[in-house]
Amino acid sequence: MTDAGQIGAVNSVWLRRLAPILVILAAVAGSAPSVGNRFAYDDRVAVEDNPAVRDLQAPSVYFQQPFYPGDPSVYRPFTALGFAVQWRIGHGSPAVFHATTVALKAVASLAFLAVAGLLLPGAVALAVALIFAVHPVHSEAVGSVVGQAELHMTIGVLLAAFIYLHSRRRGGPVLKTAVGLALTAIYSAASKEQGIMIPAILLMLEVTVVDDRRSRWERVRLLAPTYGVMALALAGFWALRSDVLAGNLAGPIAWPWRGLSAADRILTMLGLVPQWLRLLVWPWHLSIEYNPPAFPVATSWGVNQSAGLLAVLGAVGLAWWGRRTARPVTAGLLWAAIALFPVSNLLIPTGIMMAERTLMGPSVGFLIGVGGITVWLLSRLPGERVVRGVLAAAAVVVVTAFTWRSAIRMRVWKDDASVIRQMVIDEPRSYFAHFNQGLWLESQGQWPAAEQEFRAAISLWDGDGRMLEHLAGVYWKLGRYDEVVPLLQRTLTIEENRPAARLMLHDVLEKLHRPDDARAVALRGIELGDPGFAPRVSRLRRGRR
Repeated sequence: MTDAGQIGAVNSVWLRRLAPILVILAAVAGSAPSVGNRFAYDDRVAVEDNPAVRDLQAPSVYFQQPFYPGDPSVYRPFTALGFAVQWRIGHGSPAVFHATTVALKAVASLAFLAVAGLLLPGAVALAVALIFAVHPVHSEAVGSVVGQAELHMTIGVLLAAFIYLHSRRRGGPVLKTAVGLALTAIYSAASKEQGIMIPAILLMLEVTVVDDRRSRWERVRLLAPTYGVMALALAGFWALRSDVLAGNLAGPIAWPWRGLSAADRILTMLGLVPQWLRLLVWPWHLSIEYNPPAFPVATSWGVNQSAGLLAVLGAVGLAWWGRRTARPVTAGLLWAAIALFPVSNLLIPTGIMMAERTLMGPSVGFLIGVGGITVWLLSRLPGERVVRGVLAAAAVVVVTAFTWRSAIRMRVWKDDASVIRQMVIDEPRSYFAHFNQGLWLESQGQWPAAEQEFRAAISLWDGDGRMLEHLAGVYWKLGRYDEVVPLLQRTLTIEENRPAARLMLHDVLEKLHRPDDARAVALRGIELGDPGFAPRVSRLRRGRR
């Protein structure tokens, strides 16, 4: 071996040894400020006020109940079990939960490094792993406790990919690998629903980056048992999930999707594609809420849809180009697309239009694709040493900037007041940000300020009946009964199945001495089965006679 070759080998050894340490340090640097946070926003429902978390029970119990108490729409038993263990260890201290989240981010970053190391040269794998470790788009998942679901799910996907790729390098999966993949897939899906996409990601890796000279049918026969075991395991898990959630597939539908056709939903999501791309490339501006009118519902073609289509076509073209020339690029882009699909609202409308926490999985594929392009550039451009220096300097700048941005962003989730305040700061044109601010002020008894926020929310977008109902509640508290009636009538026009709004409307009509109108509202409530009217049935019937 030449002196240069010996030096290269030594550098490679040192790189392999230092890489995990550097990645862990980066992950901790970007997320450690979150350890001082308290329980905030969704943390309260999922953790602090959750009886199943406060009292550690047998693991099987968590597989028999929904994630949120009394809300049969979300099923994350492994995440809930993890919360209960952390509660027991720290006696309910938020610091234990946030420290666990930081540790999970470090584990996820190491898992990313392991997978990237199988697809990219060592230095490039380290660079993209460092970016993953500090990527600001992960801030929402890391700053809040409920984000542990996202981290567990991502760790599961990355572990499955590493097991699969490592096994395929050795000639093919065996029964032990199949069982390990099945267990990993269940762990991921039991942490968050998107883990169900693991078989699709593994199949994509098989097609794009696995080198196997056997014929297609020989590969099918080799891999069929592995995919069969995974499919059976996930089908059983999904059947259990369906039983616990009474068949609820996607949970509550976000208000912007209600009454929207599938075509309009696709148009809307196409208009959000540039936001996905921006957040993956340079997420300097972050937002807790992505809702109308800042991110509008689309019913016709516009500029945003054109930009989104161009981005999609560009990604498709890049993936097609890379299938022979730069296979990690193709694999990375397809990985990002598969990870985005469950939260894209294309097939089934979900409870959100868009959320930064859902981009942790897609960021894995995106950064692998970036690594693939980097490798291609290094192999094609003249002056390799200069190009390497420029790319290394760029990586240092990006990692430094992203670490600072992530660390600063962690404190947004310090407490409820900080989260609510930041929503409006991030995106003052989001109706839901003002609505949440109004809810917070309402909970504090600040009725005039709550009225102002609810009015601001309604002026931005009036398609969410909850805002009208809460504004009516504020007017009730202020004794402005005449203003309550039209708001509640409009609420029930938007969504008739709102028993609390109907009961309030009945009571305010009685206060206004409009007995006939109040009786009509009550009879409609009885007809629809509203529980609040059941004790009044006999009185209403006497009134009719």
